[in-house]
Amino acid sequence: MAEILTKELVTHAINFLRPSIREILENMDCIWGPTWVEIVFSGPRGLFVQSSAGFKTEWNPAWGEQRDFSAVAEGKHNLSQRERMSGSAIVQHEPWRLQRGDWLYSGSAYREGGLVCGVSGAKGEVDEMIANLVLETVIGLCILRRRELHDNGVKQIC
Repeated sequence: MAEILTKELVTHAINFLRPSIREILENMDCIWGPTWVEIVFSGPRGLFVQSSAGFKTEWNPAWGEQRDFSAVAEGKHNLSQRERMSGSAIVQHEPWRLQRGDWLYSGSAYREGGLVCGVSGAKGEVDEMIANLVLETVIGLCILRRRELHDNGVKQIC
């Protein structure tokens, strides 16, 4: 079976980005305390991947109330999936779309075709930058996978 978008491809994309994400999270202008992020990705047909990146540490009480970044990333993801647009576009420009339980943070990205990524742990704008990096890397790897299949004589997805 020749699939293009798989959990393995998404995991590969995130792993490919880990050094860049770590570098981003070492910049004090990009974080508010923690030096890791949680990532929630989904694609069409129920594909779902959850991962973390950065330097995970114990929660520092100086950061305030402890947050479950996985739950926040999933909430951001769900908002973008529901509204079919990025978190910043909704939160900053169309707040009337927000519903009970939605976060007031940026940090999610959406692409036509049902690719969605939510990220939580850094500043909202940085979370969204990482979400966009993940989506663009997944898209690029899908394009390369399609080329590989074609070059290997695959003419139809079975």
